[in-house]
Amino acid sequence: MKWTLLKLDTTSGYLHACPIEFAAGLNCIIGARGTCKSTIVETIRFVFNCDPEKIATMTTSSNASDTAGSLARAGFLLETLASGTAKCTIAADDPAQTQFVVERNVPAPTRIYRDGVQQTSDSAVLHRIEIFSQGDLQTIAERPERRLALIDRPNQRRVGELAAKVSEVTDELKTLGREIRKSRADIESLQARVVTLEPSKKQLAELQSQRPTLSPELEAERVAFNQRRRAVEQLAEAGKSYGRALDAARAMLIEEPALREAATFAGGLKTSASKQLASALAELLNVFPPVRKTIDKPADIESIVARMSDEFEAMNARYYELRKDQQTVNEALKTEETLRQAVTEMETVEAELAGLNAKYAKDLARRTALRAQRDALADELYSLRLAQVEKINAEFGEQIVLTLQQGVLTSVHRKLIEELLQRSNLRSQGDVARDLAEKVRPSDLVDIIEASDAKRLADALGRDLGQITRLVSHLLDNNRLYELEAIVPEDNLEIT
Repeated sequence: MKWTLLKLDTTSGYLHACPIEFAAGLNCIIGARGTCKSTIVETIRFVFNCDPEKIATMTTSSNASDTAGSLARAGFLLETLASGTAKCTIAADDPAQTQFVVERNVPAPTRIYRDGVQQTSDSAVLHRIEIFSQGDLQTIAERPERRLALIDRPNQRRVGELAAKVSEVTDELKTLGREIRKSRADIESLQARVVTLEPSKKQLAELQSQRPTLSPELEAERVAFNQRRRAVEQLAEAGKSYGRALDAARAMLIEEPALREAATFAGGLKTSASKQLASALAELLNVFPPVRKTIDKPADIESIVARMSDEFEAMNARYYELRKDQQTVNEALKTEETLRQAVTEMETVEAELAGLNAKYAKDLARRTALRAQRDALADELYSLRLAQVEKINAEFGEQIVLTLQQGVLTSVHRKLIEELLQRSNLRSQGDVARDLAEKVRPSDLVDIIEASDAKRLADALGRDLGQITRLVSHLLDNNRLYELEAIVPEDNLEIT
């Protein structure tokens, strides 16, 4: 539905004695300097609340502003409207629709009347007008995002949702990238610690097969000794878990007052659902007294484990004594136990490494899914824009042609790459940055750097392998690498 501005009048100020009636179609306001051309336009802007920030400046006394940029327009409407009320009469192109009167005075908000009755819910008419100054038109010509905003208006709500979702996805991608980097470093560190695990296992097996035969008593004591040693190690880990559980319990008790208050409140509402909620809360609250009793006097697990270790050491005396009696066996067992302990430690690290590898694989899969989701969101946004471009071209193609290009290079992308290359000691950094921005997708660059695949990057850029190897090494150590994940190539709209 199209709306037409029919009339503007004011109850005071410069336009009081000059109500203005508009014709259908194009209206030109002409006149010498100081004949209220701007007053007409800015009064309409004020009534329809177009650009609230600019209106706030024009309805604020110049004495209240400290910024030089706002002084030129500060208080403009206070002077031209002179405490009066401005009114605009509008009508739809459908004859069945009645006229609306939109009015406003400083400092009140806009009021809408239909057949003389104020409307409290129908604010759609406020969004039926747009005002562009000469500076606005110049900005639209210069800034791609302002041109896109023009064709995004019919789908403004969905475009906003897509933009918010893209921002959410890219934020997660940046965080995930840092997690992946940390996991990779941890994995490399752990891999270095378990590199001799299999050879050590083989050596241990050989020692055991070549060891002199133990007496039945010494063999029994040796088995018992190893069991006691493993028990101490397990319980030491249990002590750490006990400490973490105590911390979690203390955190849980902080919620008790709020839960008790909620249970009391729900119980007093006298509905079946509230009674069910009160019962569930009460059941949970039964856990708190024994938990509080436990954490008020926590056990000193570390001391208990230390005491148990001393007791085990006393029990090991017989084992040590039997070993002394068999010197040859003793030396073999010492070597065997040292090697077994090293193997046990490496097996613990191997288990930790397996868990870390699983997390790393999960993070990589999540990143792939997020990138696909981000690209799908960008595709949907492009489809919405393309539909508007085709519609406008079909209607106004003889006067104006819109051309939409998907996912082009942005200045933000290139600037980030230039910043990443700073202090890299590479020659022609500007040219390299331009090539990277134009020829390699941001996410692909992240993958290449993570894989240290200098050859793939050198082939893509057509540059010297030695130079690109230095570039990859530099970016691999750069903490800002994963900011590339936030770069989403933006569509570009050209208006001819």
